[in-house]
Amino acid sequence: MPGTRKPKGVVKSDFLYTMSPIGGSAVKPRGFYWGTIPFDAEETHPDYRGPRYTSHDIPAGPHPPPPRAGYVEEPFGTGFPLDYRPEPLIIDRRIGRPPWDVNPFVREVLLLSDRAKQLFEEIDAAAFQFLRLESFERDAAGDHPIAPYWLCDVIRCIDAVIRDQPDVTINHLENGTYTFNLESNGKVKFDAARIGAARVFRLAYKNPYVMMDGAARSLITKARLIGPQFALKGVKQ
Repeated sequence: MPGTRKPKGVVKSDFLYTMSPIGGSAVKPRGFYWGTIPFDAEETHPDYRGPRYTSHDIPAGPHPPPPRAGYVEEPFGTGFPLDYRPEPLIIDRRIGRPPWDVNPFVREVLLLSDRAKQLFEEIDAAAFQFLRLESFERDAAGDHPIAPYWLCDVIRCIDAVIRDQPDVTINHLENGTYTFNLESNGKVKFDAARIGAARVFRLAYKNPYVMMDGAARSLITKARLIGPQFALKGVKQ
């Protein structure tokens, strides 16, 4: 992070960042179909049928969801059912921008290019579950096979925040659960012993936060993947 001074004795991998795809209506990819309907396509396109995708279009998988503050409508972090067969992905540049390397999708699942998937596997394969999408590019002559895109869910969850510190506020809820409020000053302390060798994980009680260490962030930045954004949250101790 520009302007961030590394504390004495702290190595790059000790820094922890949130990682998320750049979102918002202005930057969402619109030039592709998931199955037969344009995904979030422009309303002016003759095939547009309105928003058709919800969190339940990708069913919950076999992994337990992270602890969270009493809501269960989005089963993020659960991976994908073993028998789930997703719709093909069809890129059509005539209706909008195709997906980047890292894209937002439904229920906090990421849509990845093939090169992004390979890099994520190299960084920390056990943190992710991937699901291949048969992928095509469509033009006036028809549909042509291309390198696959992938659905990606972060399935590792760690309760890593050291709670007794001034940069963490615990919000207790009526149902007996709680969530964290982490100050955005990059000074939050995380328990290195709980994290161990993990380089990527979901943060318990602060869903859907995905954490990534500084070394992993550097690899993604060096590879020039288009789409991910990072925010410094703190350091392992």
